[in-house]
Amino acid sequence: MDVSVEKLEGNQVQMTVTVPPEDVDEAVKKAVRSIARGVNIPGFRKGKAPRRVLEMRFGKEAILAQALEDLIPDAYQRALDKSGIQAIDRPVVDELPDLVEGSPYTFKAKVQVLPEVELGDYRAVRVQKESVEITDEQVRNVINSMRERFAELVSVDKPSLEKGDFADIDFEGSVEGVESEGLSHKGATLEIGSNSYIPGFEDQLVGMAVGEEREISVKFPDDYHSSELAGKDARFKVKLNDIREKRLPELDDEFAKDVGNYESLDELRSAIKERLESEAAARAEREFEDKVTSEVADRCSVDIPKILVDRTVDRMMDQLSIRLRYSGMTLEQYLQMREMTEQQLRDEFAPEAEKQVKIDLVLDAVSRAEGIEVTDEDVDQKLSELAEQYSRSVDELKELYEKEDRMDSLKESLRIEKTVAKLKDYASMRIVVG
Repeated sequence: MDVSVEKLEGNQVQMTVTVPPEDVDEAVKKAVRSIARGVNIPGFRKGKAPRRVLEMRFGKEAILAQALEDLIPDAYQRALDKSGIQAIDRPVVDELPDLVEGSPYTFKAKVQVLPEVELGDYRAVRVQKESVEITDEQVRNVINSMRERFAELVSVDKPSLEKGDFADIDFEGSVEGVESEGLSHKGATLEIGSNSYIPGFEDQLVGMAVGEEREISVKFPDDYHSSELAGKDARFKVKLNDIREKRLPELDDEFAKDVGNYESLDELRSAIKERLESEAAARAEREFEDKVTSEVADRCSVDIPKILVDRTVDRMMDQLSIRLRYSGMTLEQYLQMREMTEQQLRDEFAPEAEKQVKIDLVLDAVSRAEGIEVTDEDVDQKLSELAEQYSRSVDELKELYEKEDRMDSLKESLRIEKTVAKLKDYASMRIVVG
């Protein structure tokens, strides 16, 4: 097979592909077999009808058309492999000439390819990694949050309800004189002063005694989540069943044992500090990596193909849909809540998508410039890490990746990981003067 490549404008190339006669003849033979398998002809077993019979029934043109339909995709893919072209979209094939048995076949295809990246001086990028320091106050805040989670609400004997208390109440609500089952509840717990219900509701409960009943009037906010209630007046009959207060557990060794089976409070504090330091270090590393790749990309120039931006936006939309489903919301509901169309959301994602595409293109170019390769040892090491993470054997995981044809994808991700690691090394170098 002969392949010639001509560069065109807009990150396009035109490939002229010439298929040798023997490949043409083989494609015709395959077409004959394919057509024979798909028809029943009296006097012949299925799939065994000779070519002359098929030509009499369907015409020679049908056989050549089938041969051409099979030949082009295979020849196109082999031409890509031979030329090393990285196509990013489907080809546009010129009008195809007729196929002639025993003769070479030539066709032309226009292909959009990855753009050339004009690398700047990426080795000169210098980024300071944020230091990690966990204070005693941060540890105390975590412990206080744990005490809040393990707190108990206990009944207290006091004459009346005050802000900061927790009220156990029954209430029945009506809107504009019509009772609503959705506004009635028995045994509800409400923290007075938390402003977690309708504005003004909690304030009107202050001063109530246990067993007391009271009628209160409120107005739902204009932006209330239920359009049926938004902006409407409501009345509630409220009975106070109990007054409670939050009681935090004592901060001692017993608390440490209860929350995590630690031997002492000091051991709990040490464990929390170690976890916070690990999380902060991972966060600092991610931020350092983001700064390095962003600054490297800023030093480079590349014509970003729209199709790659569109595909990245597609992924961002899919990821958003998944996150929304986990929270019990559809994409349609999310768009309605934000009062925007799907296209407006895509436009909102576009700048970040374009930035990510540029970083990806730059990292690929840096990888090639640095001659970064992925070894078998790199793959084995990564599979070992993944096997430990997912509690599976390395051989089992390797078989799965090969079966699902994911090994090339794994190697590509490792190549980019090694590229980013190299850039981080450059960015961490000290500049020696004199």
